[in-house]
Amino acid sequence: MVHWSPFVVSFKKRYPWVQLAGHAGNFKAGDYGRILKKFCPCEQQSLERLMRDSLRPHVPAYFGLVQRDGECYNQMEDLLAGFETPSLMDCKMGVR
Repeated sequence: MVHWSPFVVSFKKRYPWVQLAGHAGNFKAGDYGRILKKFCPCEQQSLERLMRDSLRPHVPAYFGLVQRDGECYNQMEDLLAGFETPSLMDCKMGVR
């Protein structure tokens, strides 16, 4: 079996959160099994609608708003919480 990745990162200690892309500071680790994403009213509205949509079984759960360190965050299910060393690929689809 061959294991190859251009993004090999070794840490001496385990870090609870490593963000490789996106806007720094948009995410925080929440309680176990949850992540916090910086509040955006449009995203909050979309997440609330998704919880009532037929797509619901296929998207992370939304747990509402929380305040941390004077900032407001959307609280969502962390789909990677149960994995030891998860790898993630974010695919975007659409038309411009």
